[in-house]
Order: sequence, then structure tokens, then C-alpha cells
Amino acid sequence: MAGELAGMVSTPIDTVLYLANLGYINWTFDLDQDGIPDVEIFMQSSYTLGAGPYQATWLKTLDPAISLRSYMASDTTFVGRDTLGTLVYVDYSCMASEETPNVSYIDPDKSHPWFLDAGDSLWVHDEFITDSVALYYDFGPGHQYQDGDYTIIPNSNFVNCQGLPLGTEKFLGLKFTGVENETRLAWIRMKQVSANELHVLEFSVQD
Repeated sequence: MAGELAGMVSTPIDTVLYLANLGYINWTFDLDQDGIPDVEIFMQSSYTLGAGPYQATWLKTLDPAISLRSYMASDTTFVGRDTLGTLVYVDYSCMASEETPNVSYIDPDKSHPWFLDAGDSLWVHDEFITDSVALYYDFGPGHQYQDGDYTIIPNSNFVNCQGLPLGTEKFLGLKFTGVENETRLAWIRMKQVSANELHVLEFSVQD
């Protein structure tokens, strides 16, 4: 990593978060070693008849003085319908495709994580505009219900649209802002191995 990183102290941790069954786990860690947790990672896996399968991993800061490297953008949801006999499949996705060619709705001004690679730079004046990001997010086919003579089967394909690319190490930048607006930068190096396994490899913070 490059940028305004003078005085960085790195701590390898190589912690594996793995969720074997339905439920959730959470884990906190102390970036600046002051005895107070700074960041929480929350992993959840669930299934309901109405919503279907759902898996997600979130990272949030526990201190209002800490913000995450991020940016603002509009989210667009695309939709498509396909009929097979008496079945109507309704697909929703965050990406346009042959299956989802039409815009369903646009959600403006949404915060997105800005993940970094090893050769990228981190600067104090970068955008740090949120305290929570989705590292992984996936919910699958929902419930079936009758619509006249047809059975509607919604298939929600929001598979990790803004999250960590599976199997790839990425950095997430953080900024500490003190009472007199003094700032310190930090980063966390992670790898989302699968929907239910995250490796937190290392963190670094300016002393």
C-alpha cells in the first residue's frame, strides 16, 4: 500500500471466520491496541419460506470517530420475466443481462465500499463516508405464490454486487478522526473465501 502511511504499525492476525450452519457469528478487534474494540464483523446465514436463502457478511465500526473508505453512487436494479408453462420466473439483479434487461428501479446516493489492492494508495483526503459496508451479500430464490393461472417464482440474484470478490485479497481503508480533527489512517487486509468463510489476514494503523 502507498499514500500517507508514515508510522504504520502492522499486525498479522490470520483469523478465519467460518459459519458452518444457519445462524450468525460476530467478531470484534482492536485496531489501535487501546483495549477498546474498534471494528465488528458480522456473518449471517438464514432461510425463510418468504425470502429464501440469505447469506451476508458485514463490517462496521464501533467508534463514531472511525469511518471507512467508500464512495457514493446510485444502485440500479434490473428485472426480467420468463414464462415456462404455468411458471413465471421473475429475476432481479444488480447487473443487466439477457435474463434481466429492464430497469426495475434506481436507488440514488448509496454508499459503497472502496476496496483496494496491494499497489493502491490511501490518503487522508480520500472519501470516508460510511461506518458500515457489506463484505458479502447474497439472497436467492424466494417464495412461490399464485397470480391468476400462473405461479410466480421470484429469483433474487443480488450475488455480491458490491462486496469482496471471492478468493481475492483486498484492503479496506479506515480513518480515525480525533477531537481536534487530527487524523490517522488504517487498513484491514481480508479475503472472502466463500459465502460462509472470511479470512482476516492483517491490519495496520498509524501510531
